[in-house]
Amino acid sequence: MVGTTRIEVKESLDELAQQLRQASTPTTKDRLQVLYWLKQENAPSISAIAKAVGKHRNTLQTWLSLYRQGGIEAMLEIKQPTGAGLIHCRSRKRASMSFATRRWALVMEGSPFKRNTLIAQVRISPQFSGA
Repeated sequence: MVGTTRIEVKESLDELAQQLRQASTPTTKDRLQVLYWLKQENAPSISAIAKAVGKHRNTLQTWLSLYRQGGIEAMLEIKQPTGAGLIHCRSRKRASMSFATRRWALVMEGSPFKRNTLIAQVRISPQFSGA
């Protein structure tokens, strides 16, 4: 049947409930909640659980694959983004800065070309120029 999965959850409902209460991140809570629902007598389908958690069913299948391979520790391990993800975060942060802040960030990066460009674009207001 579509949407059902065969997985034996080794942890008891009480253990899962305790771990759910102690979970510190939303991702950890979502992953534990999936196991909790699958451990119940009349477990809902993966599609139903996915809708309840707000994730795609393929994401849940990935989590369950991790659980099958390495247990709950492997399923709860949240991997840090690689360098490409960090570059993307830096770009997004820079895009959210104001124009002046972006220009200042370029100066702080130390590029002589960018520094000269900034200096050429800076205009001194008459009230501060002493005129």
